[in-house]
Amino acid sequence: MADNDSEDWPTGIRCVRFQKNSAFHPEIKSVPYSATFGCEAHGGLNTSTLPVEAIARKETEKDLFAVTPIRPDYDNDNSLFQSDSVAYRIQATIDETRAHDVTDRDLLQVELGNTSSHDTDTM
Repeated sequence: MADNDSEDWPTGIRCVRFQKNSAFHPEIKSVPYSATFGCEAHGGLNTSTLPVEAIARKETEKDLFAVTPIRPDYDNDNSLFQSDSVAYRIQATIDETRAHDVTDRDLLQVELGNTSSHDTDTM
């Protein structure tokens, strides 16, 4: 709220909540929003750090990128996955999270293993 020089708590809380829920959490090795809802959080420009006046004047994606630190290469189809882009960092986080995930099949095997060991112990 200090960044926007505002005392509008309902709007400020919404932005802070979005930032917290869409940031990578090292303990759960995931983004809280993604872990809860199974998809990426979609935020509009209202949750960005761009001034409202700058957003209002933009008509195209190129205009928007002109005022942001992300500089996609429009001649290259893979521009969103350049190492300095936000999309690349998000995808890298997702890939890292998936590398550490346990699959449902693994959980089922562990569960079946535990069930059979309990049956043999009690008989």
